[in-house]
Amino acid sequence: MSTAADTIYQLIKSNETNFPIPAPYVTLNVGTFDGASGVFSGLATTISLDPEPIEHGPTQRPTNPAPGFRGAEWVSVTTDARWRRTTTTSPAPILPVAPVLLEFAIANATTSWSVIVNGATVTAPPTQQTITVSIWDATLVRWSVQAGAQSHTDTLRIQRPAGVVGYGVGAFTIPVLPVSILYAPPVDSLGKSVASYVAGQTVGTTVSTSFESDSTHTAPGQSTEYGQTADFSAVLNTLSQSLSLVAATAGVGKVIGDISTQIGKFSESEQTGISNSTESQSILIQTTTDTISTLTSAGGPGVGDLLHFYTDVRMAWAYVDGQLQLTPLGWNEALFPVGGFQKNLPTLGISAADAQMLLALDPFVAGGAQAQLDPNRFTLQETWDYGFGSVMAQLVTVTRDTKDTTTQKNLATTTTEWDAGPIFELLGFGGKDSTTITLSNATGTDVSSTVSMNANLVSGPSDHFLVDIYYDNLFGTLAFQPGVPATSAVVQGTGATPAQQVTLTSGGQVFRTVVDQNGQYAFHSPTIPAGAATIAIGNQPGQSVMIAPQ
Repeated sequence: MSTAADTIYQLIKSNETNFPIPAPYVTLNVGTFDGASGVFSGLATTISLDPEPIEHGPTQRPTNPAPGFRGAEWVSVTTDARWRRTTTTSPAPILPVAPVLLEFAIANATTSWSVIVNGATVTAPPTQQTITVSIWDATLVRWSVQAGAQSHTDTLRIQRPAGVVGYGVGAFTIPVLPVSILYAPPVDSLGKSVASYVAGQTVGTTVSTSFESDSTHTAPGQSTEYGQTADFSAVLNTLSQSLSLVAATAGVGKVIGDISTQIGKFSESEQTGISNSTESQSILIQTTTDTISTLTSAGGPGVGDLLHFYTDVRMAWAYVDGQLQLTPLGWNEALFPVGGFQKNLPTLGISAADAQMLLALDPFVAGGAQAQLDPNRFTLQETWDYGFGSVMAQLVTVTRDTKDTTTQKNLATTTTEWDAGPIFELLGFGGKDSTTITLSNATGTDVSSTVSMNANLVSGPSDHFLVDIYYDNLFGTLAFQPGVPATSAVVQGTGATPAQQVTLTSGGQVFRTVVDQNGQYAFHSPTIPAGAATIAIGNQPGQSVMIAPQ
């Protein structure tokens, strides 16, 4: 925590008692989904078509009234070319000024079920009858619920009373915030195995040669792109002006104005337009990386795993007219192996409850090296079979997403300037950003994003390891789960060069092993599927083989 950030935190904290606490959550029961029939009952959209044409003159053309709220509903009416009207009615409940929790219920569930709300997914077992999802102050909600092959998708809107019903400014501290878990490999008798994780930041510069025609319009912007800090400053300015108009709260209004002055001023201009273009691109990519390694000297899975987390995350909040704004002011970063974390907990200043929360995120802590892994979180990548003095050196890269688009584009160029106040200048903030946002209606592939782990797994003369490599979808790292080798080889061969890597692909699964000093190799995984497979030795092309049932 820097001195400047701490000063702002203490200034806000010392004055938060002058304001009421924000209203608690209000829970909205959306409805019940039948997992067997797929029928949803509750706040649902209805669509009705009037088959009778509406009255019209011979020269009239169909027009549609503007959609809007009617009581606790949002109504939209469209008229087709045959003058028939379709009325779409969506639920729009009127709720008090407070953060909102949406509650969904399930009936007749035989499998896990999930709810997706504005892109966020929450999953529950079939024994859990309700799921609750926070939407904070969102006014438009797109949601879907799914159980097995059955699903239902809908939208709803939230209405709230207008006017400054409640306001507040304050600060709080999040004791512990998890960032990632870096998993350790199995412990070999020589204690030399290591897994290195690479965290990278890639900046791409694209030079385009194009022919295009476009039209643009420049106007003062309505909101800056400095995100939460700018929004937070604007809320403080509004609140300061409102409080200063009343004699009883004029002093408090001045305090809020002083806080806003420390954050600084924001200005913005916006340019919009449409461009049709044909272009060729050359891309320069600059990548910076940080490498962190897990060593078996600190222990294997569940003991040597590295916990990466933040402590004392200082947050400031402002609550005005039903809108809650949050901005982080600073934090401390920590990285500890599980074993050292558990032994030195009293000296780290972390409560037992917070420590248990961190440790519970690592399934190997409670379940041991062969813990059962949640298939919704962990995805099997490969199985490695090595031992008796061999070394398994492998780089595993997982591709998450890719996208490539062009043709017709809607462009919005936003220039934002922040004249930072005296405290934020000490933090290095301020300056001028120019950002062009492109919204394309073309189809294509996604932009790729990868995570890499470089493993160098060593075995002693008497060691034999069978390890499943899993991708942790929550933290984007790779986990090692030791298994039990079969008593005899499932697949074996000879005549290869010692220390070469052999890859077996069967039933869509990948198995790897290393050739021993006698030129022999063997796979001992009991999960190798029977049937047609391929074996590749070193860089040689794969050869077809047939695996007998075990």
